[in-house]
Amino acid sequence: MQTNNIQYLRSLDTLKDSKFFKDIPKDALAELMEKLVYRKWSKGTYLSGAYEPLPFFYILVMGKIKEYQVDEISEKERINFILSDGDVFDVLNLLDDRPHKIYWETLEETEVLRITKEDMLRWMDKYPQAQKHLYQYMASHVRMLEEMTADLSMCPTLVRLSKLLIQSFDIDKGCLNRIDNLPNSELAKLIGTTRAVLNRHIQELKGCGAISVERKKINIENTERLLMIVQNSHVPIAARC
Repeated sequence: MQTNNIQYLRSLDTLKDSKFFKDIPKDALAELMEKLVYRKWSKGTYLSGAYEPLPFFYILVMGKIKEYQVDEISEKERINFILSDGDVFDVLNLLDDRPHKIYWETLEETEVLRITKEDMLRWMDKYPQAQKHLYQYMASHVRMLEEMTADLSMCPTLVRLSKLLIQSFDIDKGCLNRIDNLPNSELAKLIGTTRAVLNRHIQELKGCGAISVERKKINIENTERLLMIVQNSHVPIAARC
C-alpha cells in the first residue's frame, strides 16, 4: 500500500492499536505497510482453511468475522471467536503449512488488510519482536479455547451465557463489545447451545433484572447479578435475584 492511498493512515492506525503489533518500531510497520493490500468484504463472505492453507494473512481494520468449526456428522456449528478491529488470522498458518478445519465468515461489511504468507514470514524473520507477539497471541487464544472447553463440560448454559456477557461488557462504554448486535442464533453457537435454550435463559436474565433487551439488542443492567450466577454456578440462582 502506498502512502498516498486513501486508506493508508486508517490502516496504519489499525496496526498501531492491534495487540499483535504492539510496540513494533515505526519503521518496521512502515515496511509492512508496503506489502499490505486493502480489501472490503460484504456480509456473508466466506473463507476456509479446511482443504488447503490460506494463501494470505489477514488483519481486520473494521467489522466482525466469526471463526468457527463444523461437526462433519451433525453439521452443528460452534463459534470459537468473534474477530474484530485489530484482530488477525490465520495465525496457525504462519506456524504450520497444513490445512485445519476452521472457517471464517463476515457478520457485517468488513474491511481487511491482506499480505501473502511468504511476505509476512519474511517480515517476521527480520523483526524478531513480531515473532514474540505471534507466540503471545497464540497462547492467549489457546487459553481462551481451554476455558471454553472447560465451561462446556462443567458449567450450565445459563452460567456460560452470563459469563459471556460479563467478558464482553465494556465498562467504559457501558455496552457489549464484539457480540453487540449479534443475532441469538450466533450467540447460541458461542456458548454451545441452541437458539431456543438461549432465548429461555435470556428471559431468565431479564426476569431477575440482570439485562434488558431492546430491538433485539442486549443491554447489561446489573453486572453483580450476572457475577452472582457465574460464581455460584447454579441455575436456580437466577430465580432468587
